[in-house]
Amino acid sequence: MAHNRLVLRRPRLPNMVQKIQSYLPEGSDAWLVGGWVRDDLIGRASVDLDLVVAGPARRAARAVANGLGAAYYDLDRQRDTGRVLVAAGTDARLTLDFSHLDSDGIESDLRKRDFSVNALAMDLKDPTNVIDATGGLQDLEHGILRACGPTAIEADPIRALRAVRLAHQLGFGVEPGTLAQIRAASAQLGTTSAERIRDELFRILVLPSAGEALRQSNELDLLFQVLPELSPLQGQTQPAPHQFDVLEHSLRVADRLAAWVWATDANAHVWRELEPYSARIQAHLHQVLTLDRSRAALLVLAGLLHDMGKPAVAQTSEAGVVRFHGHESVGAEMAMRRAEGLHLSRSEVDSLGRIVANHMRPGQLAKETSLSGRAVYRFYRATGEEGVDICLLAMADLVGQSGAGPDDTRWEARLRVVRRLLEAYFDRRDQEVVPTPLVSGKELMLELNLKQGPQVGRLLEAIRQEQAEGTIGSREQALAFAARHTLDADVADGE
Repeated sequence: MAHNRLVLRRPRLPNMVQKIQSYLPEGSDAWLVGGWVRDDLIGRASVDLDLVVAGPARRAARAVANGLGAAYYDLDRQRDTGRVLVAAGTDARLTLDFSHLDSDGIESDLRKRDFSVNALAMDLKDPTNVIDATGGLQDLEHGILRACGPTAIEADPIRALRAVRLAHQLGFGVEPGTLAQIRAASAQLGTTSAERIRDELFRILVLPSAGEALRQSNELDLLFQVLPELSPLQGQTQPAPHQFDVLEHSLRVADRLAAWVWATDANAHVWRELEPYSARIQAHLHQVLTLDRSRAALLVLAGLLHDMGKPAVAQTSEAGVVRFHGHESVGAEMAMRRAEGLHLSRSEVDSLGRIVANHMRPGQLAKETSLSGRAVYRFYRATGEEGVDICLLAMADLVGQSGAGPDDTRWEARLRVVRRLLEAYFDRRDQEVVPTPLVSGKELMLELNLKQGPQVGRLLEAIRQEQAEGTIGSREQALAFAARHTLDADVADGE
């Protein structure tokens, strides 16, 4: 990865850390270490601070939390690590992680860390003195990611995936010896806890270069350790207009989604095409689903997984054409199982499943010359809020087939459908997405002398579809429509 030599700035302690010193138990020497020190030296913002304490770390963390009026959590009692969460604004917070100092001192502690640029420490009592035990300052200056020692990756295999993430996050190159360590330890990545793998994966998914990072993960034999269901996609051919196998196509779709979601200025043409809904789409995508994980990150993952069902259903015709009938439903089940394996929340599992299961719908709708209100209603009845995510995935899916763009007639057809669906979601929600009820089930039973049962639900659903189509707009019309349908059903039963 190309990079320019960096000019390091003078280290400085954040105001928060200066406050922390006054709350530490007497005699608890402390050092600020790792990512925050690295980012401060190269002028990057960071909200995660790691502190090493000479003395009981959890006791120090609790004292700081009490002093700051912040929340405290035990991270690992056996290893004496604790976390303090400090509110730093309406939706912002600082994370302070405390750990116990290595018995052999701060330099020994640093040498056991993952990468040299993370093995830097700042003494709270002397912040101008950066302690560098592994050559991290030089590597930082030259933009190089280097393992702290010859067994650093083997000692904790999650560091292999972290290396890919940091290289793309910082724009650094990975030193050859470290690359060799990553490949050697790749098979051990699967032994890491699901939660740690999930967290590193989602840190990749929020990068503008997530597609490139995922591709490098594959080149380093890491991707299939994290998402083993993707392995059969490699080499699985596809018919025209696809130009790539399923894995390459999936990587390209994830790449487009990440670029659109996280680096909108560089891809302004997409958002111009989707005006006047662009800002509302982005607000929707940046909703937090669970903890710090957003819809946008889940959408990038969906882009990577959307065709994972294809190898399982692949059939070749006598003419030699490969077809994948039903791959979306099979893929949705696979995606949900993988999401559960990564210990995602129930809402994330369900959301991912809906996106994958319905990702073909906009392309199918694009075959129609116009989109009726009834068709729009049925789309959102199946997709719910994820319909917006699916619209963006449908555009990226097309680009990932063969590089389709604004001059492509397929792009124009899909864009027409996507605009229509977005207009309904954002501007006509009460008419076409979730029509305002004109009549209740109880009213239908009273007015039409019906018994409680499935027929009432079917009538209400039929009324909603007529509302979306624009043929019904009042309570009286809804009751008349239901009466006609009830009579038709009675006649049919009599036959």
